[in-house]
Amino acid sequence: MTESDTWLPIDIQQKLQELELELAEGDITQKGFEKKRAKLLEPYRKQQQQTDDSRSNENSAIVTSNHKHPKSRIQCRRQKHDGYNRYHSDVRQEAVKQALEQYGNKPITSSKRISNTQQISADLSSDDESLTYTTDDHQSPVQQPKTIEQQQQLPELETLIKNIPAPSLPLPVTSSFLSDFIHRGQEASLSSVQPDLTRSAGARYRDPNSDYINNNYQHYVMYEERSPAVIQQINQNTNIGERKPSTRVSSKILALVNTLKRPKRKELHEFFEDNEEELAMPPIDPLSPKPEGGISVPSCGEQLVVSSQWSKNFIQAINQHGTNQGRNNFLVVLDEQGKAANTLTFMKLMTRSQKIAYNLLNKVHCQGSGSNSRENLLKSGDRVALVYPNSDPISFICAFYGCIMAGIVPLPVDVPLARRDWLSQRIGILLGQLGVKVALTSDSCYRQLPKTNLNPASTTHSSTPTTTSVHHSHHGDILSFKGWPSIVWFVTEHLHKPPRDWTLPLLVQDSNNRNNPAYIEYSSLKDGGVVGVTITHEQLLVHSQTLINACKYTSSDICLCCVDFKREVGLWHGVHASVLCGMQVLFVPCSLLKASPSSWLLAASKHRVTVGIVKSRDMHWAVLSSRESNSSSSKDTPPINLSSLRILLIGDGSNPWSITSVDTFLSTFHSKGLRQDALCPCSYSSETLTLSIRRYDRQSTSHQCGRGILSMQALSYGVVRVDQDNSLTSLTIQDVGHVLPGSIIGIVKIDGPTSLCQTDEIGEIVISSKATPSSYWSLPGLSQNVFKVCPLGSDERPIGTQEFVRSGLLGFLGPGGLLFVTGSRDGLMQVGGRKHNSDDIIATALAVEPIKVVYRARIVAFSIRVLKDERIIIVAEQRPDIAEDECFQWMSRVLQAVDTIHQVGIYCLAFVTANTLPKNHSGTIHVHETRRRLLDGNLHPCSVLMCPHSCILNLPKPREHHPEREVGPGAILAGTIIQGMRLAEAKGADLHDDEMDAARKLQFVDDILKWRATTTPDHLLYSVINAKGQESAKISCLALHKRSERIALAMLDRLDLKPNDHIALLYPPCVELVSAFYACLYIGVIPVAIRPPHSQNLSNTLPTVKMIVELSHSKMILTNGTIAKLLRCKEASTLIDPKLWPLIIDTDELPKNKKVLNVENRRKTDQLCYLDFSISTTGTLTGVKITYNAVANVCRSIKLSCELYPSRELVLCLDPYNGLGLVL
Repeated sequence: MTESDTWLPIDIQQKLQELELELAEGDITQKGFEKKRAKLLEPYRKQQQQTDDSRSNENSAIVTSNHKHPKSRIQCRRQKHDGYNRYHSDVRQEAVKQALEQYGNKPITSSKRISNTQQISADLSSDDESLTYTTDDHQSPVQQPKTIEQQQQLPELETLIKNIPAPSLPLPVTSSFLSDFIHRGQEASLSSVQPDLTRSAGARYRDPNSDYINNNYQHYVMYEERSPAVIQQINQNTNIGERKPSTRVSSKILALVNTLKRPKRKELHEFFEDNEEELAMPPIDPLSPKPEGGISVPSCGEQLVVSSQWSKNFIQAINQHGTNQGRNNFLVVLDEQGKAANTLTFMKLMTRSQKIAYNLLNKVHCQGSGSNSRENLLKSGDRVALVYPNSDPISFICAFYGCIMAGIVPLPVDVPLARRDWLSQRIGILLGQLGVKVALTSDSCYRQLPKTNLNPASTTHSSTPTTTSVHHSHHGDILSFKGWPSIVWFVTEHLHKPPRDWTLPLLVQDSNNRNNPAYIEYSSLKDGGVVGVTITHEQLLVHSQTLINACKYTSSDICLCCVDFKREVGLWHGVHASVLCGMQVLFVPCSLLKASPSSWLLAASKHRVTVGIVKSRDMHWAVLSSRESNSSSSKDTPPINLSSLRILLIGDGSNPWSITSVDTFLSTFHSKGLRQDALCPCSYSSETLTLSIRRYDRQSTSHQCGRGILSMQALSYGVVRVDQDNSLTSLTIQDVGHVLPGSIIGIVKIDGPTSLCQTDEIGEIVISSKATPSSYWSLPGLSQNVFKVCPLGSDERPIGTQEFVRSGLLGFLGPGGLLFVTGSRDGLMQVGGRKHNSDDIIATALAVEPIKVVYRARIVAFSIRVLKDERIIIVAEQRPDIAEDECFQWMSRVLQAVDTIHQVGIYCLAFVTANTLPKNHSGTIHVHETRRRLLDGNLHPCSVLMCPHSCILNLPKPREHHPEREVGPGAILAGTIIQGMRLAEAKGADLHDDEMDAARKLQFVDDILKWRATTTPDHLLYSVINAKGQESAKISCLALHKRSERIALAMLDRLDLKPNDHIALLYPPCVELVSAFYACLYIGVIPVAIRPPHSQNLSNTLPTVKMIVELSHSKMILTNGTIAKLLRCKEASTLIDPKLWPLIIDTDELPKNKKVLNVENRRKTDQLCYLDFSISTTGTLTGVKITYNAVANVCRSIKLSCELYPSRELVLCLDPYNGLGLVL
């Protein structure tokens, strides 16, 4: 709109503005703009010419200028544009089988996501500015709409000076645009433009930056209702100095007005809005279960009774056992025949520990001469690393208690496998935080470490007592492991004997050292970081006494340990508790368990073992090995007798999926003397140590244990609900016993304040006890959140003065104080407001025929954050001999199973080649490193199935506009750029109703076809290209219209159809499908386009067709001769009875009908036009109702955005059965 149009009525001014915007945005051509503008101005043109001829002539030049620049901007705009046993469950396999049977054998079609989003780049700058000041295509400024009242308020002073040009300050000649813009941007930048809401919609605003940018142009910003700011450039006279203001207003008044027009400077923060993406929250299910019980009461264990005969500390216990029963075996390492390979008596434990303690405090020097004159590297209170293999428990235990006697804090770690072992890197970081300088190891382990110098002289050790077994890595033999500090390696064999007058250091003998650190156990956080949990001498003693009291250990017991003796349950029960009570321990190395899984059963039978420490995997493999030996019926196999077992401690009993192995083991070996009350699952975490143990009470005749069949859907909402045993979505869990003596266990909420949960609510298990650790090493902030938790009651006040420790385990307290564990925080994935356990997802995936596809059951599930919510990722190793088709078929079935059982979508399912996923030292896949590799792009998958459409339901919401805020679009845009944020809205031009008479008559797509058949009968509409790139079929407007009429007449002759009846269209992509579609619209019935069945895969594709026909209630099927014969063939008859199909009409052989189609079709635009059916990747069939109005609007939108004209040709490579393919 030009200056000469400001005297026009307000509605005409607004229509002119809309026309200019459509021209600027490319919605109409220049010729169309001039035509519509002339039509609007025609009633007022004669009046304008009579009143002011000179003004009309003056403004004609401005009109020409305004037409020139938008055209160039339009051109610029177009140029811019381990084994399966971990999760083995017969119940889960049956559930998955039933879930997959619900889908049948129908094909898993690929889902095509349709995106009609139009991105509009906002042209906020002039042609000169666009060279340096540009914005991203997906950013759009927030506009300032105006009310009608504001538009009508026009101040008299501004009316008086509206046509007076403002004086412009000339630029210095030596100044360039970019330097001036940056230099002066602090005073007045583009972001500081403020709208004056007192002006009319057609008024211009002077850009305060115009004087600094170009002296040939003046810039004006026009604010208008429905679009962002549009900057127009008005070509001015180059000789600005000669221009003079009007004589009607003095220059002082003009300068004052220009000053008042500038907006007041605001505070800096007012120029920016927090435009963080607001995501649409997924709908909350009103029927979702909610906890209904009362506030849970913490469970208290019985009082800890300490016998007066027990030792006061571990040093006293070792000395006492070494003196009283020095020749008795304390530790025995078994070989493949179940015989003693290595033994350690209580006397040797005492003497070797004292020898190691003396050498640590006196003989640890760097290699070189004159070691006696140099200071020792270690003193009491220092930290050392214990690096021993899983096959050498004797050296480890002697070194551990040698450190205890020397007052040195040991940290047991795994042997680094290679220089770039990723787990060793994280442990190396922990070693640096602890200030570790010395690593203790055995002679055999030292020889196996990777070396830089293979000189035999440097790797051999003398057995003479005069040789110091100290080695260092500075220009030495051992490789410097990545992430590790500079380490001195100390071999704890062939050491000097301590002098007779040597005594333990004063720090160890002091009775006040109970709060000093005794040892450190490393633990992994959810983000993959490794931290050190500090256990003091008091906690070490009290927790060992608690275990002895709870399990009733005595010196007459014989313990069999099949788990890792360096940490967790194996260390506490197999080492600490055994040392304190004098119990004999038999160790079965991991290598022996892998070679002979039933060897520990034979050892338990041979040595009359009373206490066993195993994991569920050992029980599972023992069952399989026993079945194989029974099937082979070998006479050499000794009998198994487990009647002596009093306690079989299950180290991973807190894993809900261990119950299958436990039940199978009990049913298999119950006839071998195994008692049901001997099975004792326990719960453990590094932060809390042992939480609970299911233990046998000798005084009670009954053995209390519990199990529950819970609804997984309720568990995902954090609620406990009992489910039926045969339910697809049930999870069977077992209890992990009662709380230990002297301890208190509570359940607090997972998120938010640490309030106590309700009795039927899942929460995190916390414990308060003198035996629990109190901190992470050198991490006070993190320790405060984990080790100093105060549960809150219903009144939001702490329930007591005790401090609780978070265990990282999730569960609830059942009847009788039994503790049930449902998962862990590390495996928790919160997706869409629901909580899923990674182990549950893995168990469901492994139940879908994993042996065919997954290599050695190496699979892991975790979540990553996408669009402010967690998305589930499944990564597995692919068998080398598997085909790609079988791989993707298995992945599709996994998606179906997870969707049915867990009601959650999988974001990504990826396969990697075999033996490429990072593993723990125990052989399991490490979740954190796999997740890091995926995020870093270093996972290198060989097969990937992405399903974002099935799980991302919280897409960004459109940005809301706030007219009450006086912040201009330029300020908001600059603020979002500075803050590094993007706008979440891409808004296209509005679709206005066409008021032309022809458009009102042609509101339906079939009427448009009839009109085209009359006006452009020979125009070619459709062509079909075959595989050779040749045109196999084509049809014009008139031919399509006549063909549609013939099909419509045939339909009416064969069946009495009523309006809104559904008709199935079963065609390959051809012009016949289009003809049948319009034939249905001619007679007022609703077409349903269906992909025809495949002749070579009828068993999978035909049931899908039948299901869509039934769901749509189709009265008739229109198809061609080939597909009609296919539906009636023998193979199809075996699958579906031909009598079940509705009437089938072959449109290839239509009878000649001379009748004229004359159907009175009274329709409304909001009535149904057709049905759009699609199948998701998970097999879900979805039908969408499309109205005539929706079809017309979509077609108009695509026509305008893609600039489609009759002369253009569009190549369509989409299947024309649903979505965008059907619309186009």
